[in-house]
Amino acid sequence: MTMTTMTLKLTVEGMKCGACERHVQAALKAAPGVREARVSLPDEQATIDYDPSRLAPEYLIAMVQQAGYTARMADAGASSSAQTGVCGCGQAN
Repeated sequence: MTMTTMTLKLTVEGMKCGACERHVQAALKAAPGVREARVSLPDEQATIDYDPSRLAPEYLIAMVQQAGYTARMADAGASSSAQTGVCGCGQAN
């Protein structure tokens, strides 16, 4: 049986350091149905390869939000969320 894999790109805001990047990546990789997650701090982007029969894009956005960051579909336009001086990982900058 062939498994379908889709790729989703999310814009992730609130990452300030490498620990944030790793935190978001770990949160995404822990989701059932995620085959691969790549997170780029400089690009503020996450690219996720996932099985759409096991989870929806909204679930992946929720996983990033539960980790303490703001996420939206990469082509969804600008976010209105305010950024603070503290990383989502809890590190002050």
